[in-house]
Amino acid sequence: MDQGSLGGGIAGGVLAVVFTPLLVLVHELGHALAVKARGLPLKALKAGDRSDLIVTIGAFRLELGRLVGDGDVGGYVMYDARRLTTRDALVIALGGPVANLLGALVTGVLTLRMAGEAAILPIALGLLTVGGVWMALANLRPAGVAADPTTWTDGLWARVAWRGRHHRGPMWRDPTEETSVAPPLPRRG
Repeated sequence: MDQGSLGGGIAGGVLAVVFTPLLVLVHELGHALAVKARGLPLKALKAGDRSDLIVTIGAFRLELGRLVGDGDVGGYVMYDARRLTTRDALVIALGGPVANLLGALVTGVLTLRMAGEAAILPIALGLLTVGGVWMALANLRPAGVAADPTTWTDGLWARVAWRGRHHRGPMWRDPTEETSVAPPLPRRG
């Protein structure tokens, strides 16, 4: 292995450690903005597997931390979902992937504007672009255990919400439940 490929491997590893949490934060901010846009109370946002920094502002809690590889690349938003409609669920489910795609668009444009510069910044921006598109597409893939909605991807939540879009009223099986990491299953009928 020559010195250039070793340096590139180290730089790639450092960029992955730095950029992956940033991509997760952008993704979760997209969900949080969608929650607020739909008029639902936002209770918490977490980005990372660990909670290295916790900030509480009123009733809202922000947790930022490292990604240590415990399960999926982690983060979530928690909100009061008692009045959640199928339209709310669809908007919230798509908020994270849309934020990743918008971030990828911005970093992609910056990468193209800096093309030809012999610096690490265009490479880093290019990696952020690819990472943002990858994260959006990975989250839009409908997947998860049918009986356990906490395992569902944004794509599966969006599909469930889309199929239940003609349902009127809240999307609740249990109307006493206050908060949700993800929206509950729609009622049939």
